[in-house]
Parts: sequence; structure tokens; C-alpha cells
Amino acid sequence: MKDIAFISLSMMTLASAIMAVSFKKVLYNAFSLMLCLAGIAGIFLFLSSEFLAVMEIIVYVGAIAIAIIFAIMFSPPHFMTQPDRKLIKTLRSIVVGLFFFLALYKATTLTPPWIEFESMSQNGDYSIEHLGKILLGVYTLPFEVIGIILFIAILGALIMAKKRGSNE
Repeated sequence: MKDIAFISLSMMTLASAIMAVSFKKVLYNAFSLMLCLAGIAGIFLFLSSEFLAVMEIIVYVGAIAIAIIFAIMFSPPHFMTQPDRKLIKTLRSIVVGLFFFLALYKATTLTPPWIEFESMSQNGDYSIEHLGKILLGVYTLPFEVIGIILFIAILGALIMAKKRGSNE
């Protein structure tokens, strides 16, 4: 049963990733990207990494994909025709993609025998509770600085958007 769930989740993620790059309408690409990122979060959940799954949903699906959709909605419409996609460019892209896929496959499967990976225990030093204690204990200052930088970036984006909107 777990194998069927994992395979179906992987196939959904792969299909939505292919749709994210193959649709001609940009809004459909953005929705497919959201579905792909949600599928990746599901795979994280399946692998018992709840923290990564929640961060995937909050950061990527919740923030970046929604920002892409807002950027598409607020951009002026383009009434130009879609450029023709040449067959040679498509084939070249497929060859380059397969090359990178094979390189990553070889890099992950040809691990030297002297490198051993330790398993991370859920109750050890790798738990979410321990991560929270570290972020709010030892790394409090960097955590707060990152929060302030993000706040300033959002505030600057709002000011720039307001200035651009008031000129029109």
C-alpha cells in the first residue's frame, strides 16, 4: 500500500512538473508549479519529514507560487502571438535535460564505499523541538536579523508598488 501511495505521489509530482514547463499559458504554468511543489511536500510527509513538508507548503506553495500568480495577474496583457517553438530547440532542451539527469543519477548512485550515511533519529538531536531550541537559543540574533531583513524587503516592495500605482 505504501509503495502504491509513493508511486502515485511521485507520478503526480512528475506530471505536474512536466505540465509546469509545457503549457503555453503562464497562469496554467504557475498552477502546475504549485501542484508540483505540493507533491514534493507530500513526498516529504511520506518520508517522515514533517518539518520540511510544512516549510515547503509555507515558503514555496504559500509564498512564492502565490507571488508568481499575483505578478501574472498585475502584469499588462500581451496581445502578441506566441513565438513558434522550433523542433531543434525542443530536442536540444531534452538532450541537455537528460544529460543533467544522468549526471545527477551517477552522482547519487556511485557513492564511494568508504562514505557511510548515518540515519537521523526522530528523538535525537535532529528533532523539530531541538531545532526550535537552537533557533531561539544559540541562533537568536541571526534569526531576528533575517526576520528584519525580510520585513524591510516586503516594506520596500510595498512602497515601490504604491509609487508605481500612484503615477498612473
